[in-house]
Amino acid sequence: VKHGINVFKATGVKLTGISSSNNTGTGLTVNESEVTVDGLATENNGWGGVNVGLGADPSGGTPTLILDGPYTSSNEPKGVYTDDPDEFLGYVTVTSDSGLELVKDGNGNWVVREKADEPVVTPPTEDNTSGNRPNPSTGVSF
Repeated sequence: VKHGINVFKATGVKLTGISSSNNTGTGLTVNESEVTVDGLATENNGWGGVNVGLGADPSGGTPTLILDGPYTSSNEPKGVYTDDPDEFLGYVTVTSDSGLELVKDGNGNWVVREKADEPVVTPPTEDNTSGNRPNPSTGVSF
């Protein structure tokens, strides 16, 4: 099978709790469609986990992938990707409840990953009895 799930020129598609593995192409292809996914796992797909794009014969529709739940990709060249990397942010969205975020990797490509924990920052106190002086740029005493 070339693509595990191929959504072509469709709107209002909702996929829940899906896994797609061992395809020669992608686990999920979204061509000129609007697809919301709540829980997706892709593995061992030849081209990657999820491709979002216009497809071979575009007719003006905008592809949209909304990740509304967990997503995992393993043993694939790419997780979620677009035919045109400059369109990634226009085509792919993650919801605040998904636990995911969009970030650039070391090669400058957009990727979907589990949301990183925010660093814990302890604000400086008014009472600086230690004798240390605050850093002028941060206000934190050392």
